[in-house]
Amino acid sequence: MFPMIREAPEYAGLQDGADPIVGAEALARAIPSVSNGPWKITSYRPRRFEVRKKDVALAGELVLAARNGRPSRQLAFEASHRAAEPGAWAGRDLESGLFFRVSPADPALPSLAALGSAPGLLEAMDGGPADLVAHRFERRAVLRLRRNDAPPAWMKLWAKDTASRVVELHEILESAADSFRVARAQVHDRRRRLVLFDDLAGVSLHDRLADLEPEEGERLARLLHAIAATDTPDLPAWTAADELANVDRFVERLRRVRPEAADDLAARVETFRAESAPEDGPLGLAHRDLHDKQIVLGPDGRYGVLDWDLAAAASPALDAGNLVAHFALRGRQRPELAPRLDAVAESLTRNWCRDEADARRLDWWTRATLLRLVAVYALRPGEEATSSALLELSDHGGRS
Repeated sequence: MFPMIREAPEYAGLQDGADPIVGAEALARAIPSVSNGPWKITSYRPRRFEVRKKDVALAGELVLAARNGRPSRQLAFEASHRAAEPGAWAGRDLESGLFFRVSPADPALPSLAALGSAPGLLEAMDGGPADLVAHRFERRAVLRLRRNDAPPAWMKLWAKDTASRVVELHEILESAADSFRVARAQVHDRRRRLVLFDDLAGVSLHDRLADLEPEEGERLARLLHAIAATDTPDLPAWTAADELANVDRFVERLRRVRPEAADDLAARVETFRAESAPEDGPLGLAHRDLHDKQIVLGPDGRYGVLDWDLAAAASPALDAGNLVAHFALRGRQRPELAPRLDAVAESLTRNWCRDEADARRLDWWTRATLLRLVAVYALRPGEEATSSALLELSDHGGRS
């Protein structure tokens, strides 16, 4: 849940002028010490979220940036709530030790707050304690439902009526895709806009990075071709122009936090935009967010693919470029693995490209993905060096 401060924190024991808690524009209307703000939330990472009967515990990090040139700051917090006392969470800023009160509400995801107060909701879905593993404010949330002596289930909630489309796509893929697996939808609650998925057994590509051999690239190329060839009617189209518009949105998000970094990135984007995007060729099913954490190798030796929320009809090079770009990313995050991952990416490229037109498309989509990742990682504390490395790689398709 996204915390929203409703009351000013206690100021006892603080010197005049102290900045006990750095708020954000949406958080800090009642906090005198932030009157010279406002502050802007740039990211929110949940670290712990548990629902047990009517008790809820939350811990995480907010990354905040000021619009007046002050540096960004990371705020770690803890909060707890009893549904018997609605509307009041007790929160503590871990850096200052100050307490504040928050509301658990994400206005676009009312079901997220309801999980702590709706008697038996999780139990009715055969779930136990729930852990929030992802939350995009006013967009979507993912929770892991822990079970005794059984694999977990995964609950996804959306702000828009995305659930029906996602369930329909999963059903099509379950019946149509022989060469890869998808999670089965157990429960679809249209009113709450949530879906409960089975666990997709396997080990993620991300967890196998240190053991990958070049042959994995050949297998991944076959997976990519199988995805693109799957017949899935009535998907929205996603073009090169859409991708560039998405990159622009990330640049503007970065500009609010690190304007100089945004200027550097914007210049690269404009240079890239001036190059003519290759013709897409025949469109196919595209995952649109395919990376090493979305692909799992199952016990039967087949890949499974997670999270089809963004699926579209697009150039098959979109998913291939996204995966190549993420191998480049992981190689910059873990330099000791860079030669291994470069070899896998080279094998994937060689086996995926059927002609020169494919190679041009793959290069374009890889570079577009890298430009987006530059902004994503520039917004993450401690990842500035990764972002800078990706910016240089974006000039040549992720190749060192």
